[in-house]
Amino acid sequence: MRSLPTACPLQASNGHVIYEFAPACTMGIKLAGVHWWFKSRAHAAELTAGYYNTRDRDGYLPFMAMLRRHDAALSFTCVEMRDCEHPPEGRCSPQALLQQVRGGGRVGWHSVGNSPDWKRTLSAPPMRALNNV
Repeated sequence: MRSLPTACPLQASNGHVIYEFAPACTMGIKLAGVHWWFKSRAHAAELTAGYYNTRDRDGYLPFMAMLRRHDAALSFTCVEMRDCEHPPEGRCSPQALLQQVRGGGRVGWHSVGNSPDWKRTLSAPPMRALNNV
């Protein structure tokens, strides 16, 4: 993120001084990591949740582009999860979902945070979430 001084005086053409202030806070959004049925062709759980993410369309790119446009951060759930923790019949893949979102980051976003399930994180190795990001 760019860092501006608290107030930056600018000289206007009419002789007035204009001050540009840095934002007092950072904007961000929280996206739910809907990883159920991620390995399926239809991505039914994501479509049901409102993410138009299919095999042929990256539904996370519009979010990433918006984050970049507004110099905002992303808080993403399911960062601490691994594929091997889910039954195969659920076709879950939190790791593949995170890879897709991170791949979109190359063109759209710059900052990701972890919004973990704290009950899971406290029982799991603490560095897992950091290693996944």
